[in-house]
Amino acid sequence: MKKLLSLFSTVAVLAVIAAAYWWVTERGGSGIQARAPGGLQGVVVEAADAIRATSVRKLKAIGTLTSNQSVMIRPEIAGRLIEVHFQDGLPVAVGDPIATLDKSVLSAELASAEASQELARQEYQRSEELLARGAGTAQRRDESLAGLRSAEAAVDLARAQLDKCDIVAPFGGVLGIREVDVGDYLTSGDVIVNIEQIAPIKVDFEVPERFLTDLVVGKELDLRSDAYAGEVFAARIGAIDPRINPRTRSVRVRARAENADRRLRPGQFVSVTLRVDERLGATFVPEQALVPSAAEPYVFRVVDGVVERVPVTTGSRIANHVEILSGIEPGDLVVTAGQQRLGNGAQVIAKESTFVPPSPPDEEIQVVTQ
Repeated sequence: MKKLLSLFSTVAVLAVIAAAYWWVTERGGSGIQARAPGGLQGVVVEAADAIRATSVRKLKAIGTLTSNQSVMIRPEIAGRLIEVHFQDGLPVAVGDPIATLDKSVLSAELASAEASQELARQEYQRSEELLARGAGTAQRRDESLAGLRSAEAAVDLARAQLDKCDIVAPFGGVLGIREVDVGDYLTSGDVIVNIEQIAPIKVDFEVPERFLTDLVVGKELDLRSDAYAGEVFAARIGAIDPRINPRTRSVRVRARAENADRRLRPGQFVSVTLRVDERLGATFVPEQALVPSAAEPYVFRVVDGVVERVPVTTGSRIANHVEILSGIEPGDLVVTAGQQRLGNGAQVIAKESTFVPPSPPDEEIQVVTQ
């Protein structure tokens, strides 16, 4: 019985050895064969080339669109609305008529004030003549002059009140939805319609204070909206708040987009993308190649089927890639899987890595604003 068990054990060991040999010679032989000398036996590992790429860091935030100028058109005086001069949603230029209030009462008040002004002028002229002939007094002349000036002020007031019956656009923009109808009695402050100047349009957003040095007035940024999938709208930073919010430790930024076609609307949420750093010719390796260490991280570089442990200095991590500042050059073959079985100078058979993106995509720093 013991001899039979010994025979089975021997057969099992031979089978494992044969399977391992088949794996190395058949499976291990596929992939990057040109990197291992023919006939060498070694540890089968996955490897990938270090690549040269442009490192672009982007700052992303959520912004809110606001009108460049916005106003609610309200009457300054009370009166009955007798005429509306606009259609909802259409463009309007500065000075264009918006609405007219009933002028009958104010016109009568102006006529009365003008009549009183004329009487005050005549009284002043008579007092001047009497004083010149010695038949009047200077006090009487002064009183008539004060009366004239008061009458002139009353005319100016009546005329100003009458002018307020004609309501015009204070700036060019796009009209909103009318809130009143002809015949309504309006009091001072009642809303007639809103005007929004949306070309250009503003976007307000906040970024953490650590990115303050990356913010420059005039710097370009991109806007994206869910309403226009796939489209990018150009904007520029117009102002940076000099005060940092002590609660959120963020700074408020305002940018402007031309929005000549007026497709972007106030109140919309947009994704704001700002390039904060760009480095040409940076060296990247897949993050799987980096081996952490208490002293310093390192990678295994493969040269003619032999691995070399190379300490590296790392930079930014960008979506499955690590920037290598020193230690590795573009084109170097680095081990991405199987490092735990390696030591400096070990012989390997390198297979192509099972996951190597063609190039590191742009880094995106996600910023959540309240």
